[in-house]
Amino acid sequence: MRSRTLSGLVCRFSIAAFLLSKVASLASLASSEPNLVAAFEKLQSDDISFQSAWATWETKGASWTGSATLSGTRSSIQYTPSDSDLIGVPQLRSENSNSLSAFFQQELNPKFQSEYSVSYYTGYTNYRSIWLDEFYRQQFEPVTGYRKADPHGYGASIGSRIEYIPANAILSIKLGYQFDEIAPAYEAAPFEDLKRGLSKVDTYFANVASENVVSERLKIKQQLSLTDSTSRSLRASYSIRAHFAPVASWVIKGELGRVEEASTFDSNHIGVAIERDLGERFTVGIVGRRYQDSGEISDPSILSTAAPNLDSRLVALTGSWRGERFAAHFLIGDFQSDYGPVPEISFQFENLYKDRSWDLIRCSGSITF
Repeated sequence: MRSRTLSGLVCRFSIAAFLLSKVASLASLASSEPNLVAAFEKLQSDDISFQSAWATWETKGASWTGSATLSGTRSSIQYTPSDSDLIGVPQLRSENSNSLSAFFQQELNPKFQSEYSVSYYTGYTNYRSIWLDEFYRQQFEPVTGYRKADPHGYGASIGSRIEYIPANAILSIKLGYQFDEIAPAYEAAPFEDLKRGLSKVDTYFANVASENVVSERLKIKQQLSLTDSTSRSLRASYSIRAHFAPVASWVIKGELGRVEEASTFDSNHIGVAIERDLGERFTVGIVGRRYQDSGEISDPSILSTAAPNLDSRLVALTGSWRGERFAAHFLIGDFQSDYGPVPEISFQFENLYKDRSWDLIRCSGSITF
C-alpha cells in the first residue's frame, strides 16, 4: 500500500514537472517579454497566523499564453481545548503547505481560445483542518486504528473562451476535477474499533461565465458554477461583478454572490472597492466585503464538527504604483469573523468556532523583463 502511494506521488510530481517544463520551453519562443509576479500575505489573530508567499512566471507567444505558480504557506495555531475537555491540552502547532500549478491558453482563431490547467499541493489548506486534526490526535493517538493524516491534493481543468460579440462579449466554459486527501474525523464507541471518517474527496465542477462590455465605462461579468463533491449535495453558486468608471480618475468595483447546497447550506456575499488615480503612476483605494452563511449544522442534538453560521467583514486600504517595467501593490485591512453559538453537545469545538479579529497585510510586485 505504501509503495503504491509513493509511486502515485512520484507520478503526480512527474506530470506537474513535465507540464511546467513545457511552459518553460515555450517561454524561450515567446514573442513578448516575460513577466514575474511575487506576493506576500500575512493574516493574524490572537491565536492563529498565516504567512503565505507565491510567485508566478508568465509568458506569451504569438497565439498562446503560459504561466507557472509556486506558493508556500506557514500556518501556526495555538490549540486551546474547551475548559470541559478533560483530555486535551494546549498546544502550539505549526504546519507548512506548498503548491504548484501551471496554466496554458491557446488561441485557435481570433474568436476562440482553449485553456488548460493542472495543480498539486501538500499540507493543510486552512486552520480548521489543523485544529480538528490536533483535537483528534490528542483524543485518539494511542488508540489502535488512528493514523497520522497526510493532506494533499491535485486537480485539472479544461475550458474555452468564445468572443461571440467582437470586443464586447466573451463566453467562458470550464470543466474540472479535484482530488483531496483530508485529515479525517474519528469516532469511538464502547467495545468497537475506532472508526476513521471520510479522508478522500472527489470533486467535479463546471463553470459558465459571461463577460460583457456594456459601455465605455461599465463592464459586467456573471458566473454560474455547479460543484459535486463526495458525501455532499450538489452545490450551485452565482456571482456578478461590475467595473464602473464614472469619471476618468475613479473606478468602482462591485460584486454580489450566492451559494446554495440543497436545504443544508446557503451563503451570500457582497463586496465594493473604490479606487482613485493620483496621477499616472499612483492609485489608492478602499475595499469593503461582507460574507454570511447558514452554517452546516443539520441537527444540533447530534455531536458534530460542522460549523455554525458565520458572519464576516473586511475593511481595507489599498495602494499601487506602476512604472514602465515594475509595479507594486499593497493592502492593509481589518477582518472580523463572528460565528453563531456551538450546540451544547458539541462543546469541544467552541474554541474552534469562536469570534476572531484578524489583521491582514498583503503586498505584491511584478516586473517585466
